[in-house]
Amino acid sequence: LGMVVAGSIAGFTVIACPPQAFPAESRPVVSLSMSPSFAYAPASVTATIRVPQDARTRILCLTIDNGDLFRDSCWEHSGANAPRTTTHTYRDLPAGDYGAMATLTFVGENGKAEMTRSLIQTFRIFEGLPQ
Repeated sequence: LGMVVAGSIAGFTVIACPPQAFPAESRPVVSLSMSPSFAYAPASVTATIRVPQDARTRILCLTIDNGDLFRDSCWEHSGANAPRTTTHTYRDLPAGDYGAMATLTFVGENGKAEMTRSLIQTFRIFEGLPQ
């Protein structure tokens, strides 16, 4: 019952472990929203990332991917003094179906770096202007 299983799904490392190993209430929660959820190319899309002010947080990253285009941006997130909301705009994105995810690195209870991720948010950019 104390077994930890690790694997990889679509390039992301997935770790399955018993609930008592990483209590949900001890992990900072990161949320992500993308706006607009659809647009016409070339498009600007803004990510809004919300993170609690927590002395354990260290690095905040945002990744977008559509198979042909991959962007990964990271910022220092200075714990209790960091802003609760961070926004980032990607400009002139080409047409495609995108997935976006925010990742927060924090100091875990064992003193080692751990990560928590937002749910994957999707958005679509259509080719050309509507007729």
